Amino acid sequence: LRVALRYLRALFPVRNCWVLRRRNKPCMEAHLGRCTAPCTGKADEEEYSKNVKDLERFLSGDTAGVLKELREKMRRASEEEKFELAAYYRDVIRGIERISEGASITAPVKDFDLVEASEGGEAVYLLKVRGGRVAGAEPFFLNREGVEGCLAIETFLEEYYSRVSGMPPLILVSHLPEGAEELGRSLSAMLKREVRIKSVDKRFREVRALAMRNLRAALEARERRLPSRVAERGLKELMEVLSLPSPPLRIEGVDISHIRGLDTVGSLVVFLDGRPARSFYRRYLIKESRGINDPAAVEEVVRRRLERVVREGEGPPDLLLVDGGIGQLTAAVRARESMGLKGPPVVALAKREEIIYTERGEKLLLPRSSPGLLLLEAVRDEAHRFAVSHLRRRRGKLKSLLQEVKGIGEVRAKRLLEEFPSLAELGEASVEEISIRAALPREVASRLKTYLEDLEGRRGDSGSK
Repeated sequence: LRVALRYLRALFPVRNCWVLRRRNKPCMEAHLGRCTAPCTGKADEEEYSKNVKDLERFLSGDTAGVLKELREKMRRASEEEKFELAAYYRDVIRGIERISEGASITAPVKDFDLVEASEGGEAVYLLKVRGGRVAGAEPFFLNREGVEGCLAIETFLEEYYSRVSGMPPLILVSHLPEGAEELGRSLSAMLKREVRIKSVDKRFREVRALAMRNLRAALEARERRLPSRVAERGLKELMEVLSLPSPPLRIEGVDISHIRGLDTVGSLVVFLDGRPARSFYRRYLIKESRGINDPAAVEEVVRRRLERVVREGEGPPDLLLVDGGIGQLTAAVRARESMGLKGPPVVALAKREEIIYTERGEKLLLPRSSPGLLLLEAVRDEAHRFAVSHLRRRRGKLKSLLQEVKGIGEVRAKRLLEEFPSLAELGEASVEEISIRAALPREVASRLKTYLEDLEGRRGDSGSK
């Protein structure tokens, strides 16, 4: 839109500022040919007024009238051998034709408005056609749902056309309200000319298809801008497909992350009413399982979480989601049952296939655009992000720690972390193993080993105090 406006102002140079004081020199817009600088007092008043009127006519859809005048001016300039001026008019004509290109509409009349209502009555789309071309289009959201299209259009017609000028003689509607005839008479009396409100028919098939397509796009864009609406639909869908007694207003998600089976951490995120509630997030350093054993880690995290629910008298979540498949689901259910609890219900969401596993042994495959699936994916992905961010911070601290040793820079520290993901594994390795696996000179490996032993000693001393 901004590009189009800049182009239009080059064709019809008018000011785009609100400067009221007199300027001594024209601004950059004038130098660029997008304004005749009326603020300097040097612009031709008649010419400037003509530019404003031509722009108004163009924007109202009267491109044919503007083009006719410009072609006449170009002809006169050429006859008077004012070739530069004729070339200017030629460029303006080409520019207008380029802007108008593709905007023509096939319809039995040239001037009309079309009002299309959505199925739920929450929005209407207004398409203005002037001179056989689209002169304007805009969606209007009525902040109401579940009403008939007739009522939505009646509300819009009464509110919109009572405060606008430049009304066409014909208003076409997708749903004809009962009071259309009376409203048409009222508008006719106000404008002192006939205004008809009629139901759109098949002769306007092309323009109606355009309005319907744009209305759908506007509603989809609005849904994306209103996450609460999407979340509400997702919660309702999850209640239905998972046979829950009510929408799962509190969903908790569990994810397990590690570096090659070391430094395993579990994350727990909370979504309230479909939105992240970060103040309730928790991390769990896995203590009971070693190596790559995600189900065991899931069982530990779920048990520790539910122990806190019992201990502190908290209400359990309405739904617990674990990242993974049947193994992770079984582990989470086992942790819950070990505490003698019947809730919360547990589901697992597998990556790639995006299959939902339930306690009843179901495998649910929802459409990729399903609000319920999108909500579960958001919980799962947020739990993963929360766990990985912790590992990255720990890895960054370890990298900085290694670089304190003389002879170890960023490259060698990175190589060490690739071979020894945790400080514990690095501390257990011999000088020879460190030197060989990380391709370090033996003296640097020896210096690192001494540093780690000193570091462990300092930790032991501080822990004994």
